[in-house]
Amino acid sequence: MTGDITLYSPGGKIHFGREGYILHEIESAPPKIQSGTPGQRAVTVRGYILPEGEDDAARGKSLSALSRRVVRLVTAEDGFYMDEGGRTLHLYATEVPDFSREAPFAEGDAAYFTIRAISAESDPFYIAGKHSVSSRGMAGRLAFPLSVTENTVMAELSRQGEIIADNPGDVKCGFTLSVLAENGPLTSFTLSLGEEFVRVDYPLPKGKVLTVSTLPGKKNVYSEGNSLLAYVDWNSTFFSLSPGENRIAWQAEGEGYPHLTLACTPLYL
Repeated sequence: MTGDITLYSPGGKIHFGREGYILHEIESAPPKIQSGTPGQRAVTVRGYILPEGEDDAARGKSLSALSRRVVRLVTAEDGFYMDEGGRTLHLYATEVPDFSREAPFAEGDAAYFTIRAISAESDPFYIAGKHSVSSRGMAGRLAFPLSVTENTVMAELSRQGEIIADNPGDVKCGFTLSVLAENGPLTSFTLSLGEEFVRVDYPLPKGKVLTVSTLPGKKNVYSEGNSLLAYVDWNSTFFSLSPGENRIAWQAEGEGYPHLTLACTPLYL
């Protein structure tokens, strides 16, 4: 993967190609498979700092400030992020950035640094922007070319249907699904993919939202900040989206009709 490279954390930001930061190379090998799942990813970033200034004093001050930014950024308590061509990887430094003391860098006119880091044990993936899709409980009754008569039915609200979720990533990923009760309350909601399903028997009032999360480490069902796991069928499975197209069936009960919004963040190797 190539393209714009940016490192950032609460400690600062480095955009290679700007402010005197020059990228030399990135080593980012795919993570090894451990017990059937990808393990940690090791990343090494090497770059130069070319300070700005009209005299030695100004360039020395610039080099010192830019070098300190590298250290603060990389050693942030919660790690740092590397954005590479629009995909982002969360990393933790394994050591303080190393600055070369060999000539000509020992002269203080420029700096050459090396950053060594690893991904979190359970998060070795690059992520891209969120993908989302919405669906309302509607059953269409139109055919084209359209001939409208007094017997024409444009559409009707439905309490069951299908939502098609695309996962363009390389591996399975979790998702969140928000269910808005329209036109009345809902008494239960079921989401299924193949033989896996999540069923929630909860009285959701009209205008309120129920959210199902299958994100790793965040699997839950909640509404208005309150967990609804006590209302979830104990046979439920918080399934993930496989790479490619996922056709998820849903069914609701009650006087209302659901408006669904599904969002996922694809994962890339």
